[in-house]
Amino acid sequence: MLTASNLSTEQIDLAQKQRVGLLYALYDLSDRNVHKPISLMEAAKKIGVTDVNEALSIASYLHAKGVFNLSGGGWGGRMTVAGIDLIEQSRKPISTQEKNPAAPSVVINNHNSPGANFNLGSGNIQQSWTELTSQQIDNAVATPEEKQKAKSLLAQISENKLLNTIIGSAVGVLTEAALPK
Repeated sequence: MLTASNLSTEQIDLAQKQRVGLLYALYDLSDRNVHKPISLMEAAKKIGVTDVNEALSIASYLHAKGVFNLSGGGWGGRMTVAGIDLIEQSRKPISTQEKNPAAPSVVINNHNSPGANFNLGSGNIQQSWTELTSQQIDNAVATPEEKQKAKSLLAQISENKLLNTIIGSAVGVLTEAALPK
């Protein structure tokens, strides 16, 4: 029997990602309509879950959280208002001031040579734009497949010297425009 003490971090992360992924798939199939019936297995297949018991287990969790109503013996159900609101709030862009009203200043180092990576940071904490973007992808509410595709595209972009130069130049121009004159 699995208990919390013998689950690995990877197993817990996978369970969380499957729950979030299934909720997104159910939302997409619902057309934002709480009255539209949704096939559980159709949604589960969208996130790579083909085992009926596993899909039912994930959906039961979402049901207990009040974001999805299971019906039809577990073969389907409907999104709840709370579930639709949760997804729509997670997709809504948040302004920088709403996230952190007292945001510290940010230092941007652009080494202006072709293909140079540039760093973002404040004080002793600096990261490359690819590291920051990768962290944002990891923290995003998206299916594992969406995250993997985004990271693959990020890797392709970061390896391209021309795109790195263009992005570095754009950051430089934006930084100059944002600084007080």
